[in-house]
Amino acid sequence: MKLSKILSSFSYQSHLLVVPFILFVYGFDHFAVWGIALLLALRLLLIDKRLCVYLVIFMVIFMASRVHEKAPISEDAFKGVVVETSTREYSYEALVKTDQGTLKVTGLSDPLKVGDRVRFKGTLKTARPPLFMNGFDYDAYLKSQGIKGIVKSEYVQRLKPSFSIHSLRYLVQSYFETTHKEAAPLMQAFILADNSKLDETMKDKAAVLGVSHLFAVSGLHVAFMLAILYKGMGLVIKNEGVKECVAGGFLGFYVVLSGAPPSVLRAATMAIFLMVVKRFKIPLSGVDGVSLLAIGILLIRPYALADMGFVLSFLVSFTLMLASDILKGKSPLMQGVWVSLLACLVTMPIVMSFQFQVNLLSIIYNVFFVWGLMFLLLPLVYLTAFLPILTPLLLGVYTVFEKIITVLGTYGVLPLEGYIQSGFATVLYLGFFVYAMNGKAKRSYILRSIILLAYLLIVLNTVIFSPFKSLTMFAVDGDSILLEDSFNRCNILVDTGNFDDNDKVIKALKRKNIKRLDYVFISHEHSDHYGEYEDIYDAFKVTHTVSQSTMQTYEGTMTSCGSMSFYLFPLEYEHGYVNNRSLVLYVKLGNKTILFTGDMERARELTFLKSYQDLVNIDILKAPHHGSNSSNSDEFLEAVNAEEVLVSAHPNNTYGHPNKEVINKYKKRTMIIHRTDERGSVELRKFMGKWIKKTAVSD
Repeated sequence: MKLSKILSSFSYQSHLLVVPFILFVYGFDHFAVWGIALLLALRLLLIDKRLCVYLVIFMVIFMASRVHEKAPISEDAFKGVVVETSTREYSYEALVKTDQGTLKVTGLSDPLKVGDRVRFKGTLKTARPPLFMNGFDYDAYLKSQGIKGIVKSEYVQRLKPSFSIHSLRYLVQSYFETTHKEAAPLMQAFILADNSKLDETMKDKAAVLGVSHLFAVSGLHVAFMLAILYKGMGLVIKNEGVKECVAGGFLGFYVVLSGAPPSVLRAATMAIFLMVVKRFKIPLSGVDGVSLLAIGILLIRPYALADMGFVLSFLVSFTLMLASDILKGKSPLMQGVWVSLLACLVTMPIVMSFQFQVNLLSIIYNVFFVWGLMFLLLPLVYLTAFLPILTPLLLGVYTVFEKIITVLGTYGVLPLEGYIQSGFATVLYLGFFVYAMNGKAKRSYILRSIILLAYLLIVLNTVIFSPFKSLTMFAVDGDSILLEDSFNRCNILVDTGNFDDNDKVIKALKRKNIKRLDYVFISHEHSDHYGEYEDIYDAFKVTHTVSQSTMQTYEGTMTSCGSMSFYLFPLEYEHGYVNNRSLVLYVKLGNKTILFTGDMERARELTFLKSYQDLVNIDILKAPHHGSNSSNSDEFLEAVNAEEVLVSAHPNNTYGHPNKEVINKYKKRTMIIHRTDERGSVELRKFMGKWIKKTAVSD
């Protein structure tokens, strides 16, 4: 078959759908993505040379922008305008727009207000890379928001005030807080695109339900505003050109007033684009407009891909634009269901990347919540903004919304749990989604949907099919190490790390699609070893917990778990200090033997060696007490004679772990050293008979 026939086998909708999805969502750093993009570029060349040019220009310019970085800021004194403020537990923060770019200023002792002109001094720093594989990249997030860096303030001086658009935003906020009081958070959420003042519990429940987008200004809200504006203008203005100019001016003003979040920017710019295309009869489609807008944003701010608002907004927009054949001829109710279904499916990998689940009932909920928002809540918000007398009615309606969301978020969730790895797995999911979406008949839709569903179930349960054995040392405050057997036959977690509001260990386990922990060992009763236990117990099925109170069942015997086995050494009870009463665990994982030592110190090391002089050879040693010099005696290291050592020490620890002298001891014995304080989480995976190392922070 000729290449042209192969390429032509893609439908017109298919290639338009795949190009933006792959380029804008699923990563530019994967070789396979660029290969698919090249294939699609050839397809475009055959049927639409104009779009092919767009694609090629974008690829070249974007790649150039990725390798080009602006020179770093060298000054330590700055001057600018406050554009956003926030409060922390013991201090205040602000975003300040300066000549060097927007900076995040932390450690403020007094609050600033939006629109303040300030001069400040401090040390500029960048965010640390994520310490967990595929973890939240704070530095990329800051860049996606156009924030150049973080400045820990040493002093701040307010300058003579002057008017700016940011001052106007502050005046509008002040008007809402003064006039509407209890309803002010609603005004700020639905008009100024700032939902930070809404109740956190309600927002969490809305996220679980899959309706959190209702409380962030999006295309739906902008379209509603525009409809009201056109209705009002129709009473006094007859000239369509004047109406379009007024509408365009209003949208530009609103983008600036709202702080230009991606969803508002996309919706407003798209509306202006459609008005211009219609007025001047330009032969460009809506898809062309959205594509050009996305390309423009990415060229100006390449890290916009780290902004979930940008990603989700464009994903849904592309999908709905290209689903016209599916939606055509259906009733409003069925159109709503199909829109909700398609939006749920296409955003599933993105939503799962930070929520680890989607609510399948959101497909139904979204239909009714959108109607309630469009025809009840939004009209009341806008009316109340000008007629404060309606505030009690608005609060009453919103209370009903809030209670429904809270109840459904607790009892009305049908979760599909899992994590879809970025890169090839996600691109393949997209391919199956496009394939299902382009069925030509009812039977074809059903068959292709079954294929999509089958792939989804497989990718969410990849751990069952994984032939790899692995050890992962998480970069926690304390100790936490996961041992995985092949084909999900056994999962062992040794310690949980300290209590963590962000549940980083839980998220790391979910990114591996682990749902069951066969054994959780708690080495001793210090919070940096058991602090996350309760949260982990609630999040996963924990079959056995082994601690000092339950160890008698296992000590002194070899226990099998899948193809792994472990031996728990009996405790020498003369040691009263909690560190020296740590569980000592010997594990066989494939052809590797590992010794876990908890926080035992020199006294316990010596008695341990006396009791077990015939200790079997150890390949990997978990460094006692995070590499402290109160442990790691020469006698112990000599007897164990391990080839590798795992050093779990958080970069921010205040104990000086690991000790430099101890590290030199490891080096003197030519041990391979794995350190979380330098490379974040460390994974050792057995692949085709060889052990491969992967770290969260690359060299």
